[in-house]
Amino acid sequence: MAPRVHSAYFVRFLTDPQLREIARTADPALESLIASILGANPATTSDDAFADAELLIAFAFGLQTELLLDQLDEPHALRLLDRFLDRVLGG
Repeated sequence: MAPRVHSAYFVRFLTDPQLREIARTADPALESLIASILGANPATTSDDAFADAELLIAFAFGLQTELLLDQLDEPHALRLLDRFLDRVLGG
């Protein structure tokens, strides 16, 4: 259910020029938060925590799209996410 709600808001941001501009110029707070978590983890093998945070968010958005289209089921998506996190976190 949550991905469908997110998608409904996302469509609004795509179609409303004012909302689109807000999203386009928004501070990358989520990326910064994830980058700080990655940077604080001694097991992380990243040489660019901010870029890895951006990749992780893009990966999650891609999984969300595939879940919405029923291309993936939730257990498989979680396995893929775990695999990606293991790579980023050096696990």
